[in-house]
Amino acid sequence: MTIGEEIVVAAPGKVILFGEHAVVYGKTAVAASVGLRCYLVGKKTSDDTITLCLPDLNVNYEWKIHDIPTEAFELVKKQASIDEVLVVLEPLATEYTSSQKTAILSFFYLYVSLVDKTASPYGLALCVRSTLPVGAGLGSSASYSVCIATCLLQFNGHISTLGGNPKLDTKTAETINKWAFQAEKVIHGNPSGIDNTVSTFGGAQMYTKGDIETLHKFKSLKFLLTNTKVPRDTRTLVANVRSMRDQYPLVVDHLMEAIHGISKSCQVVFDSSASNEEIMRSIEELIDLNHQLIAATGVSHPSLERIREITGAKGLHSKLTGAGGGGCALTLLRDDTPKYVLEAVEKELVDAGFECYETSIGVEGVKAMPLHRPEESLQHDLINYFMDIPKERLDQLLTIPYKL
Repeated sequence: MTIGEEIVVAAPGKVILFGEHAVVYGKTAVAASVGLRCYLVGKKTSDDTITLCLPDLNVNYEWKIHDIPTEAFELVKKQASIDEVLVVLEPLATEYTSSQKTAILSFFYLYVSLVDKTASPYGLALCVRSTLPVGAGLGSSASYSVCIATCLLQFNGHISTLGGNPKLDTKTAETINKWAFQAEKVIHGNPSGIDNTVSTFGGAQMYTKGDIETLHKFKSLKFLLTNTKVPRDTRTLVANVRSMRDQYPLVVDHLMEAIHGISKSCQVVFDSSASNEEIMRSIEELIDLNHQLIAATGVSHPSLERIREITGAKGLHSKLTGAGGGGCALTLLRDDTPKYVLEAVEKELVDAGFECYETSIGVEGVKAMPLHRPEESLQHDLINYFMDIPKERLDQLLTIPYKL
């Protein structure tokens, strides 16, 4: 892409549909993309400035290209470890909070890895908005990483398949996933790779002991995603389950094996020739079983049980997703769920202090395409190619390129 051209990228977050905590013990989890995304709009500029605008993290800052340490580029060429490179890049993010810092450093790590400093330098202006709640276990960092990786790969000629169709071919997606995983390492240290894989490829993925297998026959499902807004500490919750397992291995090991069975049963359901009604009924039963089993380890929370009480009273089936202890819950929605029922449930959940999103699970992965002026063209592209943008964020997103 030449100076002045722009790109828009959209990458979904993820939910753990089945298998929370059991995956820590080598069991299978089912992770699926969620129709809430990070959106990036970026362009090459003719100046010597890098602008990174992350409104959701309160980051809006500029760096001069010569501020980026030459040593960082050299270390990457020598295949130095990520930690070694980050030590050199650290001064670029000294004035920021922890979450701001990891977002900035993951961007710069990919920048020094993918930009050829010996080539003609160009400026860069990026803005990223997210419809994903940050820190709610929905893969917001992976979605961000996929967006950044896609943009830098495209701007630097490592991928070149962008055209009128925002869907990316498999080879391109594999390249994006590889570099998004590197950014995730900057953010999380030792990630599993499942979050960036789901964000890149979309659909549903079976994850077991580092092995990732696509659930090819997975059918996109409608869900109500409810954010309890109760912060949770994943590390502590995992440690508590481990402590219980150390004390009662005969009990907890059986629970984890049963949860593993739920994930595998999900695969069997979608691989079968079952009718849509049979699939929905099976998923409802597996949702109830998964929640009850994982709640037995002590990782549920009164807020999550309140969501199950409210939705269950209307005949809907809900479970925690992720580590538990707060965070988010998933409620399966049938196609024939009456609108008045959904509206009543949402009102009661909001009145209880929760935040709700109607969304889909198993959506397409990362999408990207070049943008062109005038403003009407951008609006047309966004509306036609990124239909799952929530209405309240569309106006915000449309303003991004014109502020860069």
